[in-house]
Amino acid sequence: MTELTLDVVTWDKVAMLITICALSAGAGTEVVRQLLLGWRRAKGAERPWWYLGALRGLSVVLGASAGFLLGDNTLGLLIGVGAGGLTTSVVAMVKAKLKGKAA
Repeated sequence: MTELTLDVVTWDKVAMLITICALSAGAGTEVVRQLLLGWRRAKGAERPWWYLGALRGLSVVLGASAGFLLGDNTLGLLIGVGAGGLTTSVVAMVKAKLKGKAA
């Protein structure tokens, strides 16, 4: 992918970058979450206080990394940070709605 600059960026490139960053952030975070859940079950431990913050931070870092690698500069990094943050917000909102429907 060519380096993103404000004069060559198009909506389709931004949409593709946001989608790829959000998917990579969500998938990577889900893998780590499942590993932590399995480890907690094996140890019989409760969820630690830092658990949710670390997973959300991981999502932002993974999105930023994918954006930087695909965008070849800091504009891609910023788009990736936004996509990773958006992923965590959307997942939290959907979980809250599902819990509300189940109750």
